[in-house]
Amino acid sequence: MPTTTEQLKLQFPDLEWKKLPAPKDHKGFIYYGLGPEKTTIKQGHMRAPGRRAFLSDAAGMSLRVDRGLSWHGQPFMRLRDLVPWYVGSKAAGRWKSYEPLAYAEIAEAGHLAPFDKLEEALTLINSWIQGQLPAL
Repeated sequence: MPTTTEQLKLQFPDLEWKKLPAPKDHKGFIYYGLGPEKTTIKQGHMRAPGRRAFLSDAAGMSLRVDRGLSWHGQPFMRLRDLVPWYVGSKAAGRWKSYEPLAYAEIAEAGHLAPFDKLEEALTLINSWIQGQLPAL
């Protein structure tokens, strides 16, 4: 069976294929803080995903939704409590909404939630696409 690369080359024979350079060798690479050679969390410390995610923390986003957005429903959205939502019988996170704006968190998932909690992320995205709020 051909590899994915071989299948793509067969499907797109007129494309020129080049191997990607290492990040530090690429002319557009300008950030050196989280390269593969860096240790960002010392041994013995734990990474706490989800509501405590490193790059896109839920507390900061919740604050932006409650106080940072200027819109007619802002005072009402601020007063709403975050309530749990479920996938099956398992609590999957918390959410709140007012009119067209909804804010949701996926428990124990970082900023790449589909990799951390695939089923929960898929349920949340599908409910949004279908115009339905998550199950309470």
